[in-house]
Amino acid sequence: MKSKKKVCPRCGKKASKMQSGYCLPCRKEYFKDYYRRNKASICEKVEARRKADPAKHLASRRSKNRKLRISVIEAYGGKCECCAETNIEFLAIDHINGNGRKHRLEVANIGSAFYAWLKRNKYPKTGLRVLCHNCNQSLGLYGYCPHQSPSQFVCG
Repeated sequence: MKSKKKVCPRCGKKASKMQSGYCLPCRKEYFKDYYRRNKASICEKVEARRKADPAKHLASRRSKNRKLRISVIEAYGGKCECCAETNIEFLAIDHINGNGRKHRLEVANIGSAFYAWLKRNKYPKTGLRVLCHNCNQSLGLYGYCPHQSPSQFVCG
């Protein structure tokens, strides 16, 4: 028995995998429109849940942000490019050209929003890498990493 391709009611294209009766691109557009139309009520519900149990809400946000951070660091290699540190708590995303603050302010002001931006933009590789906090700080303050001699380490 052949599986019939369903037709998306929004665009009329045939698609083998459909959720909620729409093809994936139309489903994404539908939910963007839905959020825009109902943003106020959605925000009220989230705020009510936050106020009802602040500890639960905070734990949930921390868990989601940690998972997001881990996925971003794994996408960029999951270890320090200088010293090969793999402990996730010690790793950070480094801007190779030293323009991190400026770039973060352009795309997102806080860490979790920056990680979300990286994920949304399919983890752009240009100008970004994983370094441990020690290597990252040393590069920022002294221009070289102690794991390598100053003349040996080239930024960029």
